[in-house]
Formats: sequence, structure tokens, C-alpha cells
Amino acid sequence: MPTDVLVAKWVPFFKAIDAELKVPVELHCLGGFAIASKFGLPRATGDVDFVEVGGAEAIDLLAIAGRGTALAKKHKLYLDFVTVGVYPEAYAQRLEELALDGLERLRIKVFEKHDIVLAKLSRAADHDREDVKYLASTAGLDGAVLRERFEKEVKFQCTNETRDQNTLDFWIEMIEEIQGAKPTRPSPAVSSSPPAGQAVESARRRIRS
Repeated sequence: MPTDVLVAKWVPFFKAIDAELKVPVELHCLGGFAIASKFGLPRATGDVDFVEVGGAEAIDLLAIAGRGTALAKKHKLYLDFVTVGVYPEAYAQRLEELALDGLERLRIKVFEKHDIVLAKLSRAADHDREDVKYLASTAGLDGAVLRERFEKEVKFQCTNETRDQNTLDFWIEMIEEIQGAKPTRPSPAVSSSPPAGQAVESARRRIRS
């Protein structure tokens, strides 16, 4: 269900966009807007980040409501097409539609909460970390889900896999501390064999005897 913040601030903007559309259009949104619309993030954000658009070209939407357009200046909000970044390969299967009254052609869908987090990894700015903390304390996040999706849907896209993996590990530890959850990091295997040095010394004693 859309939050009061969304209804009061964003719906008039979306209605203005809707009025300009000639065909049905679907926006796939992430970032601060997605968190604010679903979970009431109080951090001010003046843009709607989107990565895909169905039914039209991104450039056509930006001409209607991108930064600097008349509509954006009027509402003090704008659409922003995200062209750089990494996000889960199968995110579209988990999109959540916002039920907004008064829209005839425009449909707004937002990333699922774990996908929102994973889409922030490649940038990992200070406000991204704060957004993750907010989601952990309000929406609840599952470290195991984050690890699995990273391995299956994100890792192969990373330009700096080690950095992104370390960032994810740090964030999951932070999430677990906030939520009081048990660590999800796989525990190292415990060997029942003696240490290598001890095994070598035992072998030497057997030889001497």
C-alpha cells in the first residue's frame, strides 16, 4: 500500500505524466523513491530512479518529466533514468506494483526490498548505507536472501567483485546487528584431522621408532 508521503508528494506528479502519455507505460523504479513509497523513508528525494520502461522509450519519458522540464520545475520532482549500476538479473519477477488512483496509462512498479539493497552495492555511498539500515529496522531484511541473490544474479555482473562482496558482507553484519539475528555468513569447515605440523611430527616419531 502506498505511504501517505507518496500520495501527498508524488501522485500529482505522476498524474501530470499520465496526462501526457499516448500509450500504456510501465516504470521499474528503485532507490530512495522505492523505499519512500513502500516503507516511508523520511529522507528527502526529488527524483524517481528507474532502470526499465515498458511501452515507451526512456528518452520520451525524460522529455516529458526529466530534469529541467517544465513539468519537473512545476512539481519540483523529476524522472531519472539509471544507466550505470548493477542490479539482480531476475528483479522483474519480483516487482511490486503501487496501487495509485487516478492513473490511466502509467503503471509504477518498484523493486523488492532485497533487490533495492543489491542495486546499491556498486555505488555504496553513505546515504545508501543509511537506506539499508532503515530497511533493516523497518521492513526487515534476510541476509541469506541477499547472499543467494548476489551469488546467482549479481556477482557475474560486478566490475569489482571483491569490493562488492566486502560491502555486502559489511552490510549483512550491520543488518544482523540491527535485527538481532544470527549470523548468516557460512561457518568455516572444522577438520577432525590434526594440524599439519602435528601430523608431520607424529610421522617422524613413527619412523624413528
